[in-house]
Amino acid sequence: MTAHCVQTTIKRSWWYSLFAVGALGELLGWIARLWSWRCPYNNTAFVMQISVLIIAPCFYSAAIYYILSQLISLWGTRYSPLSPRLYLIIFASFDLLSIIIQAVGGSLASKASSAEPPKSTLVGTHTMMAGIIIQLISMSVFAILFVWVLWKARAVPRTRKLELLLAVTSFSAACIIIRNFYRAVELSQGWKGYLITHEVYFDVLDGMLMVLAVLVFNFVHPAWFLQRSRSKYHAVEGLQLKTNDTPGDAGNA
Repeated sequence: MTAHCVQTTIKRSWWYSLFAVGALGELLGWIARLWSWRCPYNNTAFVMQISVLIIAPCFYSAAIYYILSQLISLWGTRYSPLSPRLYLIIFASFDLLSIIIQAVGGSLASKASSAEPPKSTLVGTHTMMAGIIIQLISMSVFAILFVWVLWKARAVPRTRKLELLLAVTSFSAACIIIRNFYRAVELSQGWKGYLITHEVYFDVLDGMLMVLAVLVFNFVHPAWFLQRSRSKYHAVEGLQLKTNDTPGDAGNA
């Protein structure tokens, strides 16, 4: 989180501050999880760790959407079925919808569990699961479009740094999709299901994957790698245009 704050400030690429916001959410969520472990009957700690850790990855997703929009701006809209602006509007809107639904679900589950006498948390649980499923579907559709754009633009000149950024972005998106699938299955089993009552699955399929999803961008930060790739791409493109416009080429044609 700290590294992303520094990197974003240096490059003044404020969209990528979403990585830091997501990391902050994860940090707070795991602090609340530790708090909930020490105080198992503290409802505030329980709801906080459930809600925050479900919502935080949405910010990683939004930053990845921005990376694709920048790639399309670099290569041209002819390689994509959507414009760069539409990617941000559509997928960020679904992320926002997912956050709202999950927050409502967490609130409903909290009120039900803290009522006297306690009521069924089924409605809140199903609402949270609906938000997770929306997030899963949104990210999966984005992944398909991402692969589509990469395939259509496969002939476009790419630097090694850009290739590395594409690989890292694909890896991070895959981590988020796997995590969302796990959380959807976990919530579908209820609060006493097998997955939610065995810590190792949460540690590996949520905690570890989310650490990796954001950590890789500390080493391959889009603000640096895209900027350098953009200047080299335009240099190569300009050279090709200049070569094609030479008199010799025109005569040969």
